[in-house]
Amino acid sequence: MRGGELGYWWRSMGGPPPRRAPLPGPLEADVAIVGAGYTGLWSAYYLARADPSLQIVVLEREFAGFGASGRNGGWVMGSFAGPAGEYERNGGAGRVLALRRAMFETVDEIERFLVEHRVDADYVKSGRLTVALNEPQLARVREEVRAEHALGLSEDDVRELGQSELERRVHVAGARGASFTPHVARIHPAKLVEGLAAACAALGVKIFESTPVRELRAHEALTPRGAVRARWIVRATEGYTCSLRGYGRA
Repeated sequence: MRGGELGYWWRSMGGPPPRRAPLPGPLEADVAIVGAGYTGLWSAYYLARADPSLQIVVLEREFAGFGASGRNGGWVMGSFAGPAGEYERNGGAGRVLALRRAMFETVDEIERFLVEHRVDADYVKSGRLTVALNEPQLARVREEVRAEHALGLSEDDVRELGQSELERRVHVAGARGASFTPHVARIHPAKLVEGLAAACAALGVKIFESTPVRELRAHEALTPRGAVRARWIVRATEGYTCSLRGYGRA
């Protein structure tokens, strides 16, 4: 991949689809969402499903899925980013377990979305193996499984695999063992984000591309094409947040 390219996923589709029209001018809405990646589009989708009367607009500087949503590893994972202990210190063990269950459910919810909207995003839910190649790694894998069980997860959620069971699944030279969780699926992220954007549009969500938001104010998103006023503003800019005025260090 060369600098400036959009990466394998979009290239495998022949490039992104033609851009949607930009914001035509100043606008008023119930909800204005800044950013048309997964965060912004899932927010728009579920808000429109929950209340079809809402006027929802999505403002995107480039095109839907331009950023990390269309350029990632291609996995839907029901696991934390970082150690579970950090979440437990903030929310308590019971809430962490509830959060884990909700994250597991999210993996299946994406599959339900794809089936309902007939989006072919190469979804295959076959789980994840974490393979240990030496004794320290094996000790760490076992400790992680014990910690997950101590949290309240079951063998159906995560378990240790011995060498022979691992061999029956896949041969990894020098492997000592592994852990397995079924709560992981493979997916084509660009196909998912394109299908999600289409589903949002079908629900009446207006997606304006090539529309950078320069600044957020109370009930207002400022763009070069005019201000969008809304009862609620959702900042879904993720890694591009620092481009907003006042968020340079965010």
